[in-house]
Amino acid sequence: MDYKKQYTHPEWQKKRLQILERDNFTCQTCLNDNEVLHVHHKFYIPNKLIWDYNDEWFITLCGTCHENAHSVFDGVKNVMVSMNFKSLLEIQFLVYKRIQYKEITEEEIIKLLKNG
Repeated sequence: MDYKKQYTHPEWQKKRLQILERDNFTCQTCLNDNEVLHVHHKFYIPNKLIWDYNDEWFITLCGTCHENAHSVFDGVKNVMVSMNFKSLLEIQFLVYKRIQYKEITEEEIIKLLKNG
């Protein structure tokens, strides 16, 4: 299924509502509850449907904080590329492969994300 089409799928709408309710319809960064809220993926795995993640991999952010989160992500990616590190997409793919071949579990990834 096309990536953009996934955002209109009922499964995404259901997951999105669950995350918004879990986070009390409040940005988890600045505690704003008066702005349009977004459900942000903390981590992406190639070829995984956007709703098919553990709840811990999502966070509710206001539009401003969501934009900032993507700016930081792009900045880290640019630094990694400039220092000849693998791109974040390549790293995410390697993590996906490690999960697929049982070298690392999703729970271990979640623990790393929470502590990182």
